[in-house]
Amino acid sequence: MRVRWGAVAIIVVLGLGTIGTHWILKVNFLIAFYSTLALITTVGTNAVQPLSPEQVAYISGLLVVGTALWLYWVSVVVASFVDLDSRRKERRLMDELSQLQNHYVILGAGRVGVNVARELKSSGVTRIVIADTDHGRLSAVKSDDWLTVAVASYEVEHLSLLRLERALGVVLAVPDDSQTLFAYLSVRDINANLRVAARARTPETARRLKQLGADDVILPDTSSGRRMARWLVKPYAHELMAVLTNEEGVRIHEIAVDAEHPMAGNPVSQVRDIFGERYTLLGYWRGGVPYLAPQADDRMMTGDVLILVERTPLESNQPL
Repeated sequence: MRVRWGAVAIIVVLGLGTIGTHWILKVNFLIAFYSTLALITTVGTNAVQPLSPEQVAYISGLLVVGTALWLYWVSVVVASFVDLDSRRKERRLMDELSQLQNHYVILGAGRVGVNVARELKSSGVTRIVIADTDHGRLSAVKSDDWLTVAVASYEVEHLSLLRLERALGVVLAVPDDSQTLFAYLSVRDINANLRVAARARTPETARRLKQLGADDVILPDTSSGRRMARWLVKPYAHELMAVLTNEEGVRIHEIAVDAEHPMAGNPVSQVRDIFGERYTLLGYWRGGVPYLAPQADDRMMTGDVLILVERTPLESNQPL
């Protein structure tokens, strides 16, 4: 609307200026039109030269009023294009969000959130969404590898844009513990069965998150202290665990055993016959309980989840 009214005002000033220039400066209408247009668009012209005080006053007034109106209209046009581009980007973002499923959501675009996104990407995850209330942090982490979304707050009505009901998991990496607790409750309101991993700054917050049902809670300071102590006491064991955790020269596989799987009903001793010589069984989960270093005659059951280590270069991504 402002663009339309601005254009009308420009046409009126251009028309009145042309008539005034023709009448006051005694030039034909074509020269008067060109001179008026050149003046208000700040191009300048030598087509007319005011001689009398009245002509100088008229040209000065036309220059001030016309130029101000022209600059205002140009700024309105530019702002309209910027707004149009912003709305087009917002529509494209909403379309992408509406199609999301089987994705991972990271709340918090700080260092922890970005490191989580990078690790997910290196693990082969392609659907990653990073959301934050801070536009500055989001602008700093924009990437083609994940989708960034600005949310007004961590309330349910804003987090619902992230399609958490169709997500595979969410990471809470917001910088403040009170925000972490609030975000966790909002996430659970949207999807009570979603896997949630959270970063906590204090043991009290970690305890509350665990009581509320968070699947995994990390205390960075505590974890770092334990890691350094373990490295000092048991360096080789720690380095081995680091190799497994970082998948340096190996790959970790989680294999769910269903009724059709070759391992169903077979003992652990059959792992290499079924998967190959490169694979070693670290253990398995059954009914939510981990079984490490299983016996060779332990038989796998439907519902078990096998944890296998594959001796292979990191760049190998061949699925089982």
